[in-house]
Amino acid sequence: MKHTGVFATEEEIQALSVLYQRASQSPVTVLSSADGRKYNMQSGEAWDYLMRKIHKYARAHGLPEIPGGYGMDSETREFLEA
Repeated sequence: MKHTGVFATEEEIQALSVLYQRASQSPVTVLSSADGRKYNMQSGEAWDYLMRKIHKYARAHGLPEIPGGYGMDSETREFLEA
């Protein structure tokens, strides 16, 4: 991991926290269309959406486009390059 020296804002952290909770509670598989409507997305999709949002926030802070996208250090809230 490469540290960027760029950190998420408190507002971004709050939004990401909601997405993290949604992803961690999403089912791996949906057994029926009723389950699909209830959970809105499966686990893989929810984690993917969270990672895309982290990348979007990193880019909004002026970081360059990179292959694969940015991650985030969960303790320091710093954007990371893989």
